[in-house]
Amino acid sequence: MPQRTVTRALGAVSAVLWAVTMLAPTAQAAAAPAAPAAARAERHMIAAANPLAARAGLDILRAGGSALDAAIATQLVLNLVEPQSSGLGGGAFLLHFEAAGGQVTSYD
Repeated sequence: MPQRTVTRALGAVSAVLWAVTMLAPTAQAAAAPAAPAAARAERHMIAAANPLAARAGLDILRAGGSALDAAIATQLVLNLVEPQSSGLGGGAFLLHFEAAGGQVTSYD
């Protein structure tokens, strides 16, 4: 008799866990905010996976640094705040736009 009670209890717990697992992504997706509109800038723009890293790069640009200086500062901060995803041996991607020739070059 106790064996059946334990089996039924485990079955009920499994059913609840399955329902929570299956329904949780749907609830999160429904509550997700709308994507922001496209960003525009007059002088400087930088994007990074972490806002602290993006801020470091933006500060470098505003202080008169080059895009490469900003990229290096951004990557150094990413190494600190996301060591599992960034650092030596990690990936990087860079787009360079040459205004004079209107040419875009990508580096990976």
